[in-house]
Formats: sequence, structure tokens, C-alpha cells
Amino acid sequence: MSIQYDAQRIVHPYYLSFRRLNGGKVLLTNAAGGNIVVSGEIFDRFIHGGLPFDEMPVGLSEQGFVSETADRNIYRKEILNRYFEGWKSPHVHIISLSAVCRLSCVYCCASASPVDRRRMNKETADRILDFIFSLDPERYLIEFQGGEPLVTFPLLKYIVLKAKKKAIGKKKQVFFSVVTNLWECDEEKFRFLTENNVTVCASLDGPRFVHDRNRPCSSAATGAELVNAGPHERASAWLKRFADYAARNNTEAPNAICTVTKHSLPYAREIVDEFLSCGLKRVQLGPVDPLGRAAAAWNTIGVSSDEFLDFYGRAVNYMLELNSRGIPVYEKAALAFAKQLHGTVRPRYQNLDILYRLAYNWDGGIYGSDEARMLSNSGDETFRLGSVYSDTFRKIIRRPLAIRLVASALTELRQPMCSRCPSSLYCRVPPVYNYITQHSIAGNMAVNERCRLYRSVYELLSSMNSDPCKYEIFRKWSEMYD
Repeated sequence: MSIQYDAQRIVHPYYLSFRRLNGGKVLLTNAAGGNIVVSGEIFDRFIHGGLPFDEMPVGLSEQGFVSETADRNIYRKEILNRYFEGWKSPHVHIISLSAVCRLSCVYCCASASPVDRRRMNKETADRILDFIFSLDPERYLIEFQGGEPLVTFPLLKYIVLKAKKKAIGKKKQVFFSVVTNLWECDEEKFRFLTENNVTVCASLDGPRFVHDRNRPCSSAATGAELVNAGPHERASAWLKRFADYAARNNTEAPNAICTVTKHSLPYAREIVDEFLSCGLKRVQLGPVDPLGRAAAAWNTIGVSSDEFLDFYGRAVNYMLELNSRGIPVYEKAALAFAKQLHGTVRPRYQNLDILYRLAYNWDGGIYGSDEARMLSNSGDETFRLGSVYSDTFRKIIRRPLAIRLVASALTELRQPMCSRCPSSLYCRVPPVYNYITQHSIAGNMAVNERCRLYRSVYELLSSMNSDPCKYEIFRKWSEMYD
């Protein structure tokens, strides 16, 4: 649209997308990451050419929505950054050490079991490390998954120590994390993980009556172990140990993930309180995925987008209430959005399949995401990209599946709804989810439940951010936390 400058100093809109929110306010975003919520009256005057400079909200210009003041160079830079300018290679590498786990979680996406014989050997570990360090990102992040990765602790230890040597040889940094239920943790493992700065990310679904219902012990666990401590008691005890160590030694604090099932929905406050009781400031809330064991139990544990949104809203509002009382706590997704809202971090697909992350199964199979790797454990190899025994990254990235996965990230160029959606900068529905629920890697966002969920969460957070008190808390989050 060609816009003529008005001598009466009426401002005109630059490229934008918008959605009207509950309460009459309007959310505006643009391709460079700008974001603002304005009143319906201001928006209508602005969009129809009736808003003078002296009545314009300051943020409208600062966020790049005003044609007369928009900096085209910044727009260009941000858009190129979004479309992978400067990309080198994947830096997140997720290694699944086995399909073995002593718990029997009702929603296990990895289809793990205590009697599973699928375990990685040293030869495969060496091949994976050779593959990872054949790439040249600015830094490496290696994350251990499973099953339960602490079941194969000697191999985890071997990989950490060898990866450190390889990183030194390349004069690069390497960071480690382990996603664990902490059932197998003991003093030896605690010492190794803390001394080698392996960040612990544990499963914590809330108080004992929620956690142990979602994550019971397998029937294969011995009676003695059940007597000693249940899943919740062990997880919370070790989380407190790791949190205390981090506080005393100024190292990275442990993280925890709450997978929200139907059992979780009434207990938003109690779940937040449980994180705090374990010494954690960061709360991570995510809906259960219809993958693996969860798919079979979906009617009893699955949550709809509306149910999760209600739960999430209550949880975040409670955290904001706690902050107003001087108790520091924040939610991971809300923090990421707050950083984008307040301009300290622009949207970028940090965990994009293939370009930013790769996953490796116990047998050396290569996948674009951990969800794809977990799907393979249930026998579906649709997303298998190759193997560390026979492939290089150059070969993988040129294959049709890899190209389709990369293209699936550019939804605003491929999906009519996404092209005008104000939330498209901040969300990307995983291809595996689309495949499971809609039998298509691209998916159909018009009727996609996860799209609806993400869109609703972003609109909720935008509405919260328009409240002056909540705005100030979000701003502090964006400054205080990484």
C-alpha cells in the first residue's frame, strides 16, 4: 500500500498484523518482532488515517509500526536474522542413551520400559561425537535424554569427558544438560554432574498426589526401592540438593518441567508452590503431547487448548501475585515472550529442527528433533534423517525430508492463516505434532489444536503485559533472567 505523507502530521501504519483481544484492546506485531497492545479507539484511528503524532502512543513508533518513523535498515536486519542469516550449523545435540526407565509414566513419549534392551554402546557414542564435532557452530550444547539417561551413567560420563577433550581441540565451548526423573540419582552421580557443570533438568509434575499419579513406579521396581522413597520424594529431594549446590557455588540452577495432564488442571497454585519448595525460581509448564504412551491414554490424561489456557493463566497470574509480594518466580515461556515484548530479544527459532538442533537415538539414528526420535521408539521412522554410521550433515541437509522440515518453519510464507497472524513470529507448531494429529508435516493451522493453544497463550500474555503492574513485573523478568 502506497502511503503519502500528510502535512497535518497524521501518522500512517507500516506493515503489521493485528488481532482484537478481549476487552476491546488490539494486539499488533510486525515482521521485525515489534509488539504492542493499544486501545481499540487508538487502533481504529491509526489504521484509518486519523491519529496525529501528538496523540500516538510512544511504543507505536518505537516498535516500528509507523511509516514515517520506521527504520528500514533495522527491519531488514531483523528479518534477515529471522531467516537464518549468519547460520552456521546445529548447536543443540540431543543424545538418547537408551530406551530404559524404571518409572512407568502415564504419558511417556519415549515408550520406555525397565526391561527394554535398547542401549547405546561406546562405538555408537564415538560415532555420534565425531558427527557432532564435524560441525562448526559457535558453541555446542549436548543434552542427554532417554528413557532415563542416568540408567546408563557410565556411558554418559564417558561422553561428557570425551566431548570436553574434543571441544578443547576445536577451541570451542561445550555445555551439557541431562533430562532426568532423578530416580537413579545417587552420591556418585551427584558429584560428577555438579563437578562437570552438567545442568539437571528434572521432571516435576507438582505435589506428590499429582506427580506420583502421573509418574508411578514400574511394577519391575523392587519392593525395597518403593519403601525407601517414591518418585516424587526422590525427585524433590535431589532437586533441593542440586539447587542448594548451585546457590552455594554460583553455578547454573537445576530446571524442572511440569507436564500438564488432566490430573494437573485443578492444581495450578499447588504446582507453582512445589517448584518453590524445591528451591526453583523457574517454572516450566507444557501440555502433554499425544505421543507414545500418552496417545493410547489420551481420553483420560489429554488436555484441550482451552483447558491448558485456563490452567496456564491461573498459574502465571499466581506467579505475578507472588512477585508483587517479593517472592521471585517466573515461567519459562512467559519469560521468553517478555524478552520479546520488551525488545531485549527478537524472535528466532532457536530449536528449529535440523538447523539448530539434531537428535540421536541409541542406535545412531539421526532426527531433527527429540519428538521425532521418540516417535521412532514406537516403530514409526517417518522422520529419520540418516545414521551416524553412514551419513554426514551435508548429505542429510540436502535430502527431501530435511528440506520439508526447514520449509515447515516458514509458516508465514506457506500458510494463509499464519501470513497475517500476529502470533506467527512467536510460535511454530512442531512437524511431529502435525504429523500425528493431522497426517501432514506442514499441518493445517485453520483447525490445528496446538496452533490454537499457542495463539491463545501469546494473546493472554500480551493482555497481561498491557496492565501497568504486570508490565513492570514482565519488564523485570526480561532484565533479571536468562
